[in-house]
Amino acid sequence: VSVSYQQYLGENVDLFNSGNRYHNPSAMSFGLSYTPVPLVTLSATHKTSSAGESQDQLGLKLNYRFGVALRRQLDAGNVAEAHSLRGSRYDTVTRSDTPVLAFRQRKTLSVFLATPPWQLSSGESLPLKLQVRASNAIKAVSWQGDTQALSLTPPANNADPQGWSVILPQWDPSPDASNEYRLSVTLEDSKQQRVT
Repeated sequence: VSVSYQQYLGENVDLFNSGNRYHNPSAMSFGLSYTPVPLVTLSATHKTSSAGESQDQLGLKLNYRFGVALRRQLDAGNVAEAHSLRGSRYDTVTRSDTPVLAFRQRKTLSVFLATPPWQLSSGESLPLKLQVRASNAIKAVSWQGDTQALSLTPPANNADPQGWSVILPQWDPSPDASNEYRLSVTLEDSKQQRVT
């Protein structure tokens, strides 16, 4: 039986390699191990953090010792000797000191929707000019906003950021009409990076 308490110091510590990061978290571990013969150890551990996350682990460990006859390592009578101070001198030291390094990913994808000319007429077809900087191939293009009101028209290849156009709707002179339309574009590249 083993019980351990761990206190980690620092920002963005990920205790369980789950992507959830905490400030100065702590963790409590409860474990049980069973060694039927000196060669084999079975273990089960439950670890819970101060943030409420938990993790369970099951383990099977082979403790082969060179220079010791296999017959002695498979003898259940030698388990007590393996757990004595003299027998445990061959045990490896286990540490939990994996650092978590924060990094800033370099931008490899950007998009800018160019401003259309100011003199526009209703019913006019306006090509949309996208300025794209991408290190990887563009996999998907999706538009958000007033796409139906603007009659958004795709090119032959929907994944191509160039060749899209809109048709400007008729001006609505009624006092409650806004005559404003919003449009944004999201690109996704072959490495699943997205930018809007």
